[in-house]
Amino acid sequence: MRHLAIASFLLMGFVVLPGCICIPDNHDCYDDYYGCCDGDCYTPPDYTYCFDHSDCPSGLYCASNGICTGGTKPSYCIQTSECAPSEFCRDNLCVPVRCQSDYDCAKDQRCLAGNCTAGCTLDAECLAGERCRDGSCTPITVLCQAKSDCNSGEDCINGICGRICTSSTNCPSGYQCSDHVCVVIPPPTCATAADCQPDSACVNGICRANCFDDAQCASGRVCDASLCIPGCTADSQCPAPKICQAAHCVNPCTSSAECGSGKICQSGRCQEGCTTDAQCGTGNVCRASICRRLCAADGECAAGQYCQDGICGAPCTAATECASGDVCQDGHCRLACQIDTQCPSGNICEGGACVKGCDTNESCGASKLCLSGRCYAVCTADTECGSGQVCRQGACVAGCATSDQCPAGQICQDGGCVTGCMDSTQCPSGQVCRAGKCEVGCVTSAQCPAGQ
Repeated sequence: MRHLAIASFLLMGFVVLPGCICIPDNHDCYDDYYGCCDGDCYTPPDYTYCFDHSDCPSGLYCASNGICTGGTKPSYCIQTSECAPSEFCRDNLCVPVRCQSDYDCAKDQRCLAGNCTAGCTLDAECLAGERCRDGSCTPITVLCQAKSDCNSGEDCINGICGRICTSSTNCPSGYQCSDHVCVVIPPPTCATAADCQPDSACVNGICRANCFDDAQCASGRVCDASLCIPGCTADSQCPAPKICQAAHCVNPCTSSAECGSGKICQSGRCQEGCTTDAQCGTGNVCRASICRRLCAADGECAAGQYCQDGICGAPCTAATECASGDVCQDGHCRLACQIDTQCPSGNICEGGACVKGCDTNESCGASKLCLSGRCYAVCTADTECGSGQVCRQGACVAGCATSDQCPAGQICQDGGCVTGCMDSTQCPSGQVCRAGKCEVGCVTSAQCPAGQ
């Protein structure tokens, strides 16, 4: 056998080396060749097969022949044959196939919320009225050991009660008789839209019902991309990050503005808002259309919430979701403030909102000191503090010459900014500012402690 160094060429999609003389089935070619064709040894093509664009390496897309091809995904189509195997052509765009039944999916997949997914492992992964059995979602039926365990007209088939039939007239709507058992009628096949009913489209050889809204679809189905598909019943049936709401897979909301009239966004879901305390039940009140739990301590609130002014702070995404006088900070409704003295006892003003301050040095961590609800670095001299800071009362605080140089709610004392008031307008109702501190005011001497 001769092997000549001659440039290769393509034959029937394979790389052919013209210098290789061979006879089919005579094993004349080396092992690294694919075989013998028209007297020449050829090598197999270096193809990557695909079903979807995600199956291809970077820089390649899944062509209609199921082979990864160099270039970018086509943005325009006239017919489905121009799209990837996982897509179909709709409105001149290649869009993902939305399944309507298990018949649209591979043998090891089923149709959940319009998507072909792997078989189930939990009942929660199945549609309403189904359960997970042997890795597949099947209609909930009665288990049996004998015909006597089943209802009239049913027999015990493979441990499950099923309806025995002699013709499709013995089966319920949507079923047909196959091997004396009622089974789901498969969707009609088609070559073009002309093979389908007027209100249907031909997608990947299957007639699919077109729709404009959910009311046009059968029970348990919803209208998605003009096709009736099985509705979802759990978040696990939706592709991340979508969630299941009203049988549709939707993106989580981020603000109440994305929800319809009278609804609010809570934990990524649009929910009905309250208007009266009576709608919230015992131990709850309605604040900013949200039911809030009454409380006396943080421990009475749900995880991630806190007790403020007798009400558990609820998560929020915008100030419009909070009660009047509250602001949304770090995902929670908090009392708005400008200085510490406007906050309840044990709270400090941070970023325009009242938040829980420290109460012990230990709550601040190592080498920290708790002063007036705030954590400061411990010091014994100014030289131990950072630039622009001074050591006062054993803590590093901002240095100052006048109170105007201090943050809101602090005054300048002995060259350092400390928590205090500048005038009585910064104090809670019924208190006055004396020597930088808010104290209970008085009208008569009888209102003062003994000796004052």
